Amino acid sequence: MTLTRFFNDNKWHLLSFFLFLFLSIFLTIGKIGTEFQRYALLTPDAGVYVSFVAAQENPQFFVNDPLLSSEENISDYRMFFYGQIKALRKIFDNYGSAAIALVPFGILIHLTGYYALGWAVFRRPGPAVLAALLLSSPMNLGFLRDFWGIILEPIPRFFYQGFLAFLLALSIGQGQNIKRWPIILAYAGLLNYFHPLSTPPITLGIMLSLWFLVKNETFFTKIKMMSLSVIILLVILLPFLQTFFSSTDIGAQSEIPYAVAAPIVVERLSPFALHPEQAMLSFISGFRGAGQTLWLALWGLAIAGLIAQHNRNAQEFYQFRAIWWIITGILVGAGLLPMMEHKIYSSLATFPLEFEMYRGMRYVVPLLLLLNLYLIWKYAEQKNLPQKFAVLGSILLLGVWGYYGILFQKSDIAQATRQNLKCFLKSQIVCSLPSNEKDFIDTMDALRNKTPIGARILSEGQEVAIRYYALRPLAYSYKDGPPFAYTDHHALMTWYKDYQTMNELAGLRKHSFRRKGFINKFVKFAYQIEADYLVLSEPYQPEKYNHPALIMIYSNDHYTIFKISKE
Repeated sequence: MTLTRFFNDNKWHLLSFFLFLFLSIFLTIGKIGTEFQRYALLTPDAGVYVSFVAAQENPQFFVNDPLLSSEENISDYRMFFYGQIKALRKIFDNYGSAAIALVPFGILIHLTGYYALGWAVFRRPGPAVLAALLLSSPMNLGFLRDFWGIILEPIPRFFYQGFLAFLLALSIGQGQNIKRWPIILAYAGLLNYFHPLSTPPITLGIMLSLWFLVKNETFFTKIKMMSLSVIILLVILLPFLQTFFSSTDIGAQSEIPYAVAAPIVVERLSPFALHPEQAMLSFISGFRGAGQTLWLALWGLAIAGLIAQHNRNAQEFYQFRAIWWIITGILVGAGLLPMMEHKIYSSLATFPLEFEMYRGMRYVVPLLLLLNLYLIWKYAEQKNLPQKFAVLGSILLLGVWGYYGILFQKSDIAQATRQNLKCFLKSQIVCSLPSNEKDFIDTMDALRNKTPIGARILSEGQEVAIRYYALRPLAYSYKDGPPFAYTDHHALMTWYKDYQTMNELAGLRKHSFRRKGFINKFVKFAYQIEADYLVLSEPYQPEKYNHPALIMIYSNDHYTIFKISKE
């Protein structure tokens, strides 16, 4: 095949790919600006994951860290993501840059994956591109304390989302071929190493779709092939399961009374952590205000479509039914099963192995959007309407969903776009980030250069960059609560006391006339948790009250580092 023929045969696929490549580069540039070489601006979620990698490779740096000093707290994080960070860190010299270097690849995989899913459903490039954009549009799922779509952060779940699209495309496109079942479930097993928490509901949804939509095979043939597929799945999952169960110490958890630890888990994670039935009810009601109207309209149209096609040719609506079966499996795996599990464990006054399975309901969002997109195109086809009707309907759906998710919620995509537009107006391709972000990076550099290895840092903002970028122990972090909830409830109790103290300090911080009380209590707390250095989110102001035990060693327009005198 000549290059010209290859391009002619695949020109729409190639043009779509280059569109996605442009968007990936554009958004990444807006995110990192000119600070790639010393990137320390990961969100707390991403920073926690990258901190685990830093601690695995440099345990000697974190012997004084309350979370990272224990192998038990980080031993179950053995995912593909961490191998990538470790490899890239050798190239880019710091963990922050290594992590952010994955972002354009994550965006490209996400867009390409949902294009492949759109192609599996529509077999046309136009709706496939619209599907990629619609299903990748970011949305804050406040009703689940979660989010969906493209984010400009390197977290494992984002990469899982992207590769999941290929699994869904494979399942919908090849699921009727029973010989493909082992390949499909093997892929589902491999995806576990991107984000294990997502595996149960997604796998259940895929299995239901495969089972109920194959009509031309006998029951025993399906049993035989499904059994083989499940065995392959379990073999692939075995290394993860061994590590997970060995690092989740249920015995240690049970030493703390359930009635004492449970309220802390609920307060730090969410009310849904031990009450997944509330998560299901919240999921059904969806957003508030205009968002709720949009959410209920999506469900209404999808259900109406299901009722309307019930007696029609099954093969004609195969993709539509396949998507519905996957949704059903996700709701069972992320909703019904956690409800049953938590009911059993709560009656025994102990904790389940996993309290956040309900978050898997997030994967219903792209499938619900895909159902609506499918119905728009199917309606136009059945009514012999011009294709522009389907295109305009799809663009309207994309516009409404995108507006609510990107502009109304002020997502990081909107921020990156504004950053680029400001830059382009200056006739530049890449510009500096805002001064407060640059000052933050300078502060992290100062911590790494002006403090000894192993020095415990107490930060007003609890920035996890202190761990992954400055490579110093962080004396307290709000983000430490969830890991302790799974591995060490004694440490969780200690953390909770510190959490209450930090909340009290935050209350004092709001009132300028209470500065002396804030500083004195902050220093007292620093002594209690044996911190060596203190970071305040303010410039050094000698005319204002500063505790006599604080020795300023660095300051800029937004941050100050103090050494804490032990005398």
